[in-house]
Amino acid sequence: LGEQEDFDKFCTDLVEADTRFREWYNHVTPETEKLPLDWAQLDRTPFRKMMVVRSLRPDRMTVSLMNFLREVLPNGSAYADCDGTLNSYEILEQSFLDSTPKTPIYF
Repeated sequence: LGEQEDFDKFCTDLVEADTRFREWYNHVTPETEKLPLDWAQLDRTPFRKMMVVRSLRPDRMTVSLMNFLREVLPNGSAYADCDGTLNSYEILEQSFLDSTPKTPIYF
């Protein structure tokens, strides 16, 4: 991550403010919390914040991606949230009907 544009100072900040980053890391839902220091501004750029979540807390990536879809896509909840009237098989069947070789499905 430190090699990416605008993240060159991230590794240094991670070491220098380790206590504050540890608090963020140990939070139950870190993907919804503001990052320490100037990195809190990443809330304005959800994809970049998701890059940090992926780097530090890959176990929270599924939730982070769902939040990203809800925030960024028009009517994103329609893509991120399941239809409560369908069972698991029907949801999977509908997903395959909606997909093509050029349309990815994320599980």
